[in-house]
Amino acid sequence: IFGSQIMYSDDPATSSSPEETALAKEILTMNEKYGGKEYSAVPVAKDVFRIECETENGYGIFNLSEQDYSDGMIAVKKHSFGGKLFEGRN
Repeated sequence: IFGSQIMYSDDPATSSSPEETALAKEILTMNEKYGGKEYSAVPVAKDVFRIECETENGYGIFNLSEQDYSDGMIAVKKHSFGGKLFEGRN
């Protein structure tokens, strides 16, 4: 999560399928929203991570699990993310 690089094998400039074009747009959008900052991911449960950023207030939760998750402050549905860190970004 939040590695320094996001890599995929196809060249988006030569993409012709709608799926590849959508993936390229999603990656570019993520880079615009989250690029240039350092994040930390701390496991808080199986397949659930607390995401923090030194330069931003608040935190977020990435829930990659098969169940909804709540830490008492933030409730996140399965396969989703939420929290102040991500407000207005998803």
